[in-house]
Amino acid sequence: MIINRLRAYIVAFLMIFAVGGAAEAAGDVIGVVEHQAIMAAHPDMESVFTRIQADQADAQRDYDANTTTMTPEQKEEYIGKLQQELVRKEIEYMNPIGTSIDAAIAKVAAKRGVTVVFPKAQILYGGIDITDEVVKELRKK
Repeated sequence: MIINRLRAYIVAFLMIFAVGGAAEAAGDVIGVVEHQAIMAAHPDMESVFTRIQADQADAQRDYDANTTTMTPEQKEEYIGKLQQELVRKEIEYMNPIGTSIDAAIAKVAAKRGVTVVFPKAQILYGGIDITDEVVKELRKK
């Protein structure tokens, strides 16, 4: 188990250097972003979070009102349907945020001459961190 994990880390390490070496050989400039920090700072996240919480409360009320006479199996099935709907709504709310983050990353990267952007967690060393600039770009809108 530990040996397999060690092998996975070694392979990941080598892949990162291989990608970095290929990018350097091609003349690419590597940028990095902290995606979680960008998402947390997105101006629309608070309203999306509020909507998700409201949907969860509505689902709980729906469950409480409609499952009093159901068998345990029926309740499980009903919970599954409610959860699927909650996931669908969350995806619907989050897609525009993801799209605007991608656009802001592309804009900042182009402005800085960055040709490749990776999540910061995947890069051991180097890369231009454009996280703060991406957050500033999102807040302009």
